[in-house]
Amino acid sequence: MTIDQTQIKANEIAHAVQALIPSDQVTSVEVVDDSAGSLLGGDVDADSSVVEWHVQRTISLREPANQLQLTDHAVDELGSSGWKVVYDGETTGAGGRWVELTRDADEGYQIRLQAGDDGSAPAVLSLAVTGPTVETDGDAAT
Repeated sequence: MTIDQTQIKANEIAHAVQALIPSDQVTSVEVVDDSAGSLLGGDVDADSSVVEWHVQRTISLREPANQLQLTDHAVDELGSSGWKVVYDGETTGAGGRWVELTRDADEGYQIRLQAGDDGSAPAVLSLAVTGPTVETDGDAAT
């Protein structure tokens, strides 16, 4: 598997998750990150050849928004298609939700959804997809 292949797959997964949020609830989507990142560096991986692809989007919602309800819906739909919740907790003291999911069919890919409490402002969902680690020639990390 190449880093380019993981980029394509990570973006496909991000698009599919984003599509679970009803478009009439979305005001904008900001791509925060869409790049390869070195995992180790330093003495362990001096040439930064071990990388993974990161996609992160901030989905702004119409206010007042039911961020938790929209997150629950997305997690339920993802569960129906084989994604498994590996972490489900409250965002740091904010009453929101932080969920991480993986799926055997997509080994090495992980989805993270974060939402504030219903009615909190700003009304956003944070969506992140991380691809599996890939050995490169050291030029892929950006």
